[in-house]
Amino acid sequence: MKEGEPLTFKEYQEKQGQTAFYPNRGENIVFPALELVGEIGEIVKVVLQIEERGGFLREEDILNLCEEIGDSLWSLSDLAGIFGLDLDEIARQNLKKAFAKKEKRNQHQEVDSK
Repeated sequence: MKEGEPLTFKEYQEKQGQTAFYPNRGENIVFPALELVGEIGEIVKVVLQIEERGGFLREEDILNLCEEIGDSLWSLSDLAGIFGLDLDEIARQNLKKAFAKKEKRNQHQEVDSK
């Protein structure tokens, strides 16, 4: 894996799995779920700090957000892997759902505007 090369979720998930070490990995579904909650909490903490400064974004905030979002991705990847789920397919299905919601919202707005 070279710096700056595109990386699919599937490739990320395969590499991430090589770095996950904790008690009963593969059977322990609670640890990665709690790890994910903790990482999301770290993201919220950074966002609240930005909000407290009136939305002023510092370079340090960008670095912190990148790190915490990356840690969240690691935990999501681990959790998906434990259940045999493919992040590429999850992303694909999620976008399909999001576009369907958008289309439904657009249709609803068209009806409301008449």
